[in-house]
Amino acid sequence: MELKRAFVAMIACAFVVAACEKGLTSDSAAAPSATSTLGDPCSLLTLVQVVSAINFTVDAQTTGDNGRTCTWTYADPNNMVAFNTARLTLVDLATFAAMRGAVDSGTAITPVSSFGDEAFYSTSAQGTSLNVEKGSRAFTVSVSGSAYTTAEAQADEATLAGFVLAGI
Repeated sequence: MELKRAFVAMIACAFVVAACEKGLTSDSAAAPSATSTLGDPCSLLTLVQVVSAINFTVDAQTTGDNGRTCTWTYADPNNMVAFNTARLTLVDLATFAAMRGAVDSGTAITPVSSFGDEAFYSTSAQGTSLNVEKGSRAFTVSVSGSAYTTAEAQADEATLAGFVLAGI
């Protein structure tokens, strides 16, 4: 009897996984793609630009979030270094507007006039990010690390955003 229940549970799990994979595929195909207006996020910043802008060693670059995010980190094989990250995420204009209105979620929004058509820093307990809109394009740049203050992160985010804007 236990073997029969295990087999039925395994079949049910297979159906759930298949349904989820189908849902993810159809959702990502139907969702508006920020990559269609800005391209590959990893192509918008070079490793040299990232290294020159941030205050930690970078030796790994990864793409995630269905190709909308590029992340630069230090991949320490001994796990002796605290996790430091620089990230560029392409967003659509609706997402940009929603992030701008995120005050009710405990996020402080600080407008910035020197980037694109509209820009703001978003600061919460999780860290800070610089969000920029230029024409029909929008992106978020964030830098975080164990030794970063909010001011240091914002300065590095501004440098990275300047590199992105110069390239689009």
